Amino acid sequence: GTVGFVVAVDDLSGTTHLSPEGGAEFRALVYDTIEATVDDPIASPAGWTLGEPTDSATSGFWEWGNPIGTAAAPGDDHSPNDVNCFFTQNGVPGGSLGAADIDGGITTLTSPAYDLTAPGEYVLSYWRWFSNDTGAGPNQDVLQVQISNDDGANWSPLETVGPTGAEASGEWFRASFDVAAVIAPTDAVRLRFIVGDTGDPSLVEAAIDDVHIERRDCAPAPLFRRGDLTGEGSYSITDAISLLEYLFQGGALDCVDLADVNDSGNANLADVIALLTYLFSNGATPAAPFPDCGVDPTDDALDCMSASCP
Repeated sequence: GTVGFVVAVDDLSGTTHLSPEGGAEFRALVYDTIEATVDDPIASPAGWTLGEPTDSATSGFWEWGNPIGTAAAPGDDHSPNDVNCFFTQNGVPGGSLGAADIDGGITTLTSPAYDLTAPGEYVLSYWRWFSNDTGAGPNQDVLQVQISNDDGANWSPLETVGPTGAEASGEWFRASFDVAAVIAPTDAVRLRFIVGDTGDPSLVEAAIDDVHIERRDCAPAPLFRRGDLTGEGSYSITDAISLLEYLFQGGALDCVDLADVNDSGNANLADVIALLTYLFSNGATPAAPFPDCGVDPTDDALDCMSASCP
């Protein structure tokens, strides 16, 4: 579902300030289940592949560890609880700025295979560093990110960072994507990060940290049989009594849709009359789902939190 909300603040003069303004709302998606399928702070290089046979770089290869910072390269990883990440080759402390940056071509970093076959929507995120704005020929190179759903046999573009812009000048930035908007999730999803110095010589550095894949899912809509308040699978005066108890004596229902016999979007005395008329005066049958179990075909405000059908 989707929840809309507005933030309202009253100041000391009694004026109310709204965010957003003009009658708009913030919108938030709501799921039954949100869980981490992948939560990799890159504390270990296990499962990752550093380099490919087709790489052409002569220096600045991807490596794992604690980065040594320069004007172009990060001095720290992004994770708060460890110091390691993937980066394009450390120089030596106090060494020259370009001693270990990428030169001569590209270098590739490939992730493990991820199983994204459980039902739900998958949101992929990672933190990246890319610097391309220093050196003799700045702002000519890019960081390419690709995704595969067949274990790396074929690749689809996910994003290209650079050659210009605020995110091509160093610093950690988070990128986030709906996996299904790019590829069909499978049990063999991989990422790869390709970066190089392929234009005029410049200082090119990159780093990757904190890969996270979140699965979001909604439970199936509960099944119920409208008007069957007793859950016996049949209809009798007992259902009408239970409906009256719910309406006038504070009776509880986990599925309020049961009480909305005429599917008006409200549970009230008219539903009691509709049920009694059906039972004893050859009146109209209750609205669907009836007489078999099903889901509510009408989008209304009545809750149905649990199934009342076997």
